[in-house]
Amino acid sequence: MLKKTAAALTAGCMSASLLLNPLAAAAEVKTGLLPASTVKINSQISQAKFPLDKAIEKAKTLFNIGDEYDRFESSMNSSDGRAEWYLRWERSGESENGISVQVDAANGDILSMYLWGQRQPEQKFNGIPKYSYRDAAKLAEKWAQKLAPAYYVQTKPAPEKEHPVPLGSRRPVEYSYYFQRVVNGIAYPDDSIYVCINADTGELKSYRLEWNENQPFPSPAGKISARQAEKIFARQVELVYFQPRVYKQKEPEPVKLVYRVKGGSSLFIDALAGKVIKSPFYGLGDEREMKEFSEKMNTKQELSPAEQAEVDKLKSIITAEKARERAEKTVKIPSDQKLSHSRLNKNYRFPKQMIWSFRWKGENGSTEASIDAATGELISFYKWNRDLKSKKSSQDYGQLSREQAQKIAEDYIRQQQPRRCANIRLENTSTDEITLKGKKQPRRYRFSFVRLVNGIPFPGNGFDVQVDSRTGEVTSYCMNWWDVKFPAAAGSIDRQKAVNTFLAAGDLTLEYRQLYQENKKEQVHLVYHWQHMPSYMLDAKTGKFLNWRGKPLPPQLKKSFTDISGHRAEKDIKLLTRANIIKSSDDKFYPDKEITKLEVLAWLVASRHWSTEIPYRENKNKIVDSAIRLGIIEQKDAVNLDSEVTRLELAQLMINTLDYDGAAKLKDIYVLKTRDADTIPDHLKGYAALSMGLHLQSAIDGNYLPNKKVTRGSAATALVQLLKVEK
Repeated sequence: MLKKTAAALTAGCMSASLLLNPLAAAAEVKTGLLPASTVKINSQISQAKFPLDKAIEKAKTLFNIGDEYDRFESSMNSSDGRAEWYLRWERSGESENGISVQVDAANGDILSMYLWGQRQPEQKFNGIPKYSYRDAAKLAEKWAQKLAPAYYVQTKPAPEKEHPVPLGSRRPVEYSYYFQRVVNGIAYPDDSIYVCINADTGELKSYRLEWNENQPFPSPAGKISARQAEKIFARQVELVYFQPRVYKQKEPEPVKLVYRVKGGSSLFIDALAGKVIKSPFYGLGDEREMKEFSEKMNTKQELSPAEQAEVDKLKSIITAEKARERAEKTVKIPSDQKLSHSRLNKNYRFPKQMIWSFRWKGENGSTEASIDAATGELISFYKWNRDLKSKKSSQDYGQLSREQAQKIAEDYIRQQQPRRCANIRLENTSTDEITLKGKKQPRRYRFSFVRLVNGIPFPGNGFDVQVDSRTGEVTSYCMNWWDVKFPAAAGSIDRQKAVNTFLAAGDLTLEYRQLYQENKKEQVHLVYHWQHMPSYMLDAKTGKFLNWRGKPLPPQLKKSFTDISGHRAEKDIKLLTRANIIKSSDDKFYPDKEITKLEVLAWLVASRHWSTEIPYRENKNKIVDSAIRLGIIEQKDAVNLDSEVTRLELAQLMINTLDYDGAAKLKDIYVLKTRDADTIPDHLKGYAALSMGLHLQSAIDGNYLPNKKVTRGSAATALVQLLKVEK
């Protein structure tokens, strides 16, 4: 398998590492013949069919590696019976400059390449890169063809996504391209050719081939239709209660009623079996999470001794001794374990709730338990025992069936919470397996029960229980049951409308994907996958998409406008739009409309790589605060935001953005050669002069016209000029 874990390669292209389609009309290509499968080498250099000297020669020829690299080292790496040469060149005294190449030791395929450094410390970058994304895409295509010709013919460019264009003072721009493998006319994203191009120089920055030539693929014959897949998808849309997780707040966010897609971006529908492919479940009953449960109680909010003493005086809080008694009475603590730790914490989600946490430790294991400090209820416990070497056979495991273990879990919940157990339903199950003497047996079963409110699930609330398959003992338990208010379901949109909203917003894609299912070997499936949705959750009342904080997503940005064709500022408007500096949800730009102060501030803030969101009016406080912090305006100037901006006002704002305002305020050093220079106040002449000297603005018929209102198109042109200024 030619899958290389090359994190360093990808990290070099983080500035613009997006999947895009540089070739507008790339046709799908069916799988052809690949080179014969390579032989197993197992790190035996003598068995390498492609020797080291040939690997060096091939790498130096392909990547033009000259004598300037006078330091060289090599090694042979092996995994899964496949070996590759690892070659590394550096310049003496320049460990920050070099190139590494991986070559298949069996057939000479170039598996990866990474070029690092190649830039002088004092070298700066500013303005628009030399190569546009689409220009660089042509270079990427040529490299993919050159380095992996037999594989390239079986690929197509990955689907295009938004890619911002970095402007102004910046780091080197690097664009990433993926050419996905195509099998039976269907994309297989797990196999691909990756190419990264430096947009300032046009050079190849990195390359990686990920390909498993022996991977079997199921035939698409008999697959369900897209319409059938949509019906299956619809069944995964459910109405639930949702509470945003917003930390460092005195009060939790109110609960919302939402429609969500179960599984989110990990929802895959088997196109042959016609059912959802279920991934392994890792709930709160997860061994690691339960073991660290007490650590999740925000330790930064741990009470000081003085605060704890004060809390102990409150009648509503039980003492540590009583809480410990409750825990030891409810949870069977092994006789060899002794109390080693106790703590009173605030619930990290609900600071008003106090929780006693205890830990008992012994030579071969430990137990942790948490008790509600007000009610004395058991919140959670987890038992961990060291796996001692014994002569027990695999028959010791799997004494219980999953159904028997589920009944034990349900009975335990009923014993602890007889009232609440009536308002739950089983949501997920999973099994931990152990292999003994070559045979797999269930080691423990895990069950997650979701809380129901008015018959509607409230994910995040409920019970997680773990049962040992040998003894039937409950080895972990966790209850989340928050005291919050729930909105009524009345007034919600119907489920079908929610389904239609999700389907209209995303892309239904048929593709091959390598997926792992519980207790099954990872394999390739033919799936329908919903991608590129703005969110997998929407407000059940308004039908609007929500983010993870439960807030409405900002309006979808328009990347093209219908009213700028042929306009003198068309090119500049398009450039700023691609750079995410100009943002609008309107398909019209109104280039000849006079621009407001708030709009100018939003553009200038975005030009400094600070976040802005639309609508600007609804986000004006954040925009103004950012402008003040960047020194674009002072607090006293945060007024009249809806007024139109004059040429002189725009000059002030742009010079401030460049941090040249100190120079602009110097008196008697500027000469403004316009007929109306005398109409400009002396303390502002420096702004006008610098603006014209830096080519941000130009004279109009020999005049500066300081009071002339600025149009949106003219402001866009001025901003592009500002981004070209080398500071």
